[in-house]
Amino acid sequence: MATNATPSATTVRRDVSAAASQPVVDLAVAAVLLVPPLFVETGPPLFLALIAAGLPVAPSASAGFLLVGRDAPAGTDAEAYTWLSAAAFVGLSLWTSVGGWTQWPFGAAVTFAAASTVVAWVLLRPPAHA
Repeated sequence: MATNATPSATTVRRDVSAAASQPVVDLAVAAVLLVPPLFVETGPPLFLALIAAGLPVAPSASAGFLLVGRDAPAGTDAEAYTWLSAAAFVGLSLWTSVGGWTQWPFGAAVTFAAASTVVAWVLLRPPAHA
């Protein structure tokens, strides 16, 4: 006898809510790893602090590409990856500019606080479809 392999609505809802909390954990870990470079002046400790701050970059990028590859319609993988890469580079460029504009007049602490505020706003705002 064949069984229906379609998951129930409850199972899907549970899976989505668990997956939705993962970015919050990932961003919290990344934020914690970004704090040490603010307190290190120079030399090997700065080198090690920057390595620690860069650790979440590769897993985040691979997770993004994995999600795009999973959700892109058949035959559109190349275009989907191109849009993802373009969005990442535009976001990096814009936020690097904003960071530079706040860094010089106000210092690293204000820049970090502003970035943390934006991340908190994005994570804590209600979903648009609610």
